[in-house]
Amino acid sequence: MENNKEVSFTEGKNYFHIGKETKPTIMKIASQPEFEKQFGMATFMGKGGEATPIDFNKSFVIAYILPESNRRTELRPLSLTKKRKKHLVMKYFMKEGVTQSFTTQPFFIMIVDKAFWDYNVTEEK
Repeated sequence: MENNKEVSFTEGKNYFHIGKETKPTIMKIASQPEFEKQFGMATFMGKGGEATPIDFNKSFVIAYILPESNRRTELRPLSLTKKRKKHLVMKYFMKEGVTQSFTTQPFFIMIVDKAFWDYNVTEEK
C-alpha cells in the first residue's frame, strides 16, 4: 500500500460512552467485551434507530472521546488516511455551540478493517 491512501471506515451510530475521559482520547478496541466496557447501545424506535453492527472478527473500533462539556458539541469523523508505514491520521470536524443546562460527552466511533489494527492513530482537526 502506498502512502496517503484513504482508509475506508463506517461511523458507529447509536452508542453512548460509559467512561469519564478528562482529556481528548483516541481509543482502539479489538473485541466485543472490551467495547462493552466503554460503550452501550443507545437504540431508539423507528428508522435509523438501531446501533451500527460491529463484527470484531473482521473489524476494530477507533473511538475519539472528548471530556464532558455543557456546550452543544458537533463532532464527527471526516477521513482516515494511511500516511506512512503503520500510521493512520484521523481527521474530524468539531463545532462548539451554545451552553446547555446539562453535560454530554462528545465522541465518535470509526469501524475499521482489522488489517489496520497495529497502526498508530493520530488526530488532525
